[in-house]
Amino acid sequence: MALGICAAVFIAFSPVLSNAFVNWDDDANFLDNMAWRGLGWENLRWMFTSLHMGHYIPLTWVSMGLDYELWGLNPFGYHFTALLLHTANAVLFFFCVNRLFAAAAVGASSRRRAIAALLAALFFAIHPLRVESVAWATARRDLVSGLFALSSLLYYLRYARDSRPGYYAASLVLFACATLSRESTAALPFVFLVLDVYPLRRLLKKHSWQERKTVLMEKMPFFAVGAAAALMAVIATKQLDCLESLADSDVYRRVGLSVYSMAFYLWKTALPLNFSHLYAIPPGFSITSFAALASAVFLLALFYAAWRLRRKYPGFKIALFAYFVFILPSAGVAATISLAYDRFSYLSCLGLAALFGSAFITVARAAGQHVALVFFSVILLVLGMRSFDQTEVWRDNISLWNNAVKNGQPHFRAQALS
Repeated sequence: MALGICAAVFIAFSPVLSNAFVNWDDDANFLDNMAWRGLGWENLRWMFTSLHMGHYIPLTWVSMGLDYELWGLNPFGYHFTALLLHTANAVLFFFCVNRLFAAAAVGASSRRRAIAALLAALFFAIHPLRVESVAWATARRDLVSGLFALSSLLYYLRYARDSRPGYYAASLVLFACATLSRESTAALPFVFLVLDVYPLRRLLKKHSWQERKTVLMEKMPFFAVGAAAALMAVIATKQLDCLESLADSDVYRRVGLSVYSMAFYLWKTALPLNFSHLYAIPPGFSITSFAALASAVFLLALFYAAWRLRRKYPGFKIALFAYFVFILPSAGVAATISLAYDRFSYLSCLGLAALFGSAFITVARAAGQHVALVFFSVILLVLGMRSFDQTEVWRDNISLWNNAVKNGQPHFRAQALS
């Protein structure tokens, strides 16, 4: 199954290998920046002390420095590495979801659970929302942090099952590496905590206070690492002049952007159309705008559905919690020139992919496994075709900005550069 995942990812994202660097931060990060080029002492010192472009991501820079040693400035090599990293993340997610389905005791055979995990991994991997993270060289931080975060999750699931200290230590170290690759992974311990409730069932009311205290205390080192990463994120973003301070911003605009962006990745997951690297903020956008109000209604409906289905389908509320934990810190807070950014979905939508896999089990029970497999395979085929097309959008500057004008609403910079 892992080989099938690799093949599907490589086919869906194969156009990326002929893509160039683009003038959407690739120039400022790589073409005009000499400090990251190589793995010498001066390069490493810069990587571990720099807050370049408002991020503290030393391990991501190390991966780029290694690429420079191998490929120079040939964009093929950087995109090839990105494709390898994304493929590895898809395989890791497959193993994580398979363990979660087994822990949930969903009443399916091991083979059906494995097929469901395969479908979940493919849904995550070849959904067109992933294209920006894979096809944009600057988004390498999503892929490297994803590799460490999913590895940390896998070792945590092993620890939850076997209670081996080595698994716990590996999970903690890998989580620290994830935060050194991208600060937003600091939210991962909250996901561990909710997984302890379901499906791991390590944190339930029936457990004694001492048992629950043990589970909670083992998270403290994770939260300490996460707090340090969050602090670094705050310090780093203060270096950016383009971000509005909370004191200077319109609170209604902030709330409207936050509500809209929280709903954005959910409906883009369900309706994968009209992707862009920029989604222009309409003039006067606020919580009273139609898009923001519709997003608020949509989110309230989801919360209500999760509450009503909390006993019959507990995985639904867990997936939503994981989504909001990852998306909330960036939901409208970093309001600059775009309503949302596709790359923010990379880790936040993992729970939605797991729901896709669990839905296969439900449909297979009702309609038969073969019918369900055909139905879900057609969905994945369509997603893969959309990703193939969207990857070509990132081919060069002209195709990228023309797409922004077409799908991201007319934007002053897009108009100027198209």
